[in-house]
Amino acid sequence: MLNGAGRAGVAERLVSDDAGGRGAMVLQVLDARIAWWAPADARAWLKERLTDLVVDADPATADIEFRWTVVDGDLRCVHGDAHMQSVSPNHCLSEAMIEINRLAARSVATDRLVLHAGVVSPELGRAIALCGRSGAGKSTATTAAVLAGWGFVADEVCALHPDTFAVRPYPRPIGLRLGGAQALGLDRRQDDTWRPPTLVTDPPVLEQVVLVARRPGPPQLRRLSPAAALEELANHTLGGDGLERHVFRRLEHLVRSVPVVVAEYESAPELIDTLDR
Repeated sequence: MLNGAGRAGVAERLVSDDAGGRGAMVLQVLDARIAWWAPADARAWLKERLTDLVVDADPATADIEFRWTVVDGDLRCVHGDAHMQSVSPNHCLSEAMIEINRLAARSVATDRLVLHAGVVSPELGRAIALCGRSGAGKSTATTAAVLAGWGFVADEVCALHPDTFAVRPYPRPIGLRLGGAQALGLDRRQDDTWRPPTLVTDPPVLEQVVLVARRPGPPQLRRLSPAAALEELANHTLGGDGLERHVFRRLEHLVRSVPVVVAEYESAPELIDTLDR
């Protein structure tokens, strides 16, 4: 069976890529569709982690194909233009999720403002986006919010309606690093995905953007001026290649309409408690 510990036993043979879709599962990632070809046990392992993105559709309708194969005991992964070989399933999935996020963001960027952020819902109809640079703890904070009882809206890709600021749900699993998972008391032995138990399906309205940053001590919040918020959030947009003028106008409207705060924190659960007050 396929497991996160290594490559051995990934699959005894490939499942044939013949007509009728055998050997593939199809993912719907916002407005993009992926046909993911893989051996049977690899597909089962992937589906367990990505089940909320899996749809019943013909692989021929996909926009792009991913392929996982096993050759001489080595896992080989092709995700669009990205190729990897002799890697663990967890590492391969982590790299695949980067491409999946890119495809998801690009698929809606014409009609949406897309932020690189996790999104959680403290109560029905309300949403908070958690932005930050890599390693700032976005996913850890998103997970902490869900563990505190908040609804899960999205991880990594926050697709906003440019006028109403409604957030389109994106139910990909949360990618958790080992340190973040252990800090939250989750049983993990390596970087892995975590499927939130509470998924928000109706688009909530964004009421606050939080730029997270690590700092020892209790959480501290500082509201940014619209000008400062615009400068910061310009570094956290996705899928806007060739749409820079549209992105700038949408960002400008966002920062004049929705509070943007910097949250410096050490403990993710304490941060969520502070935001909930």
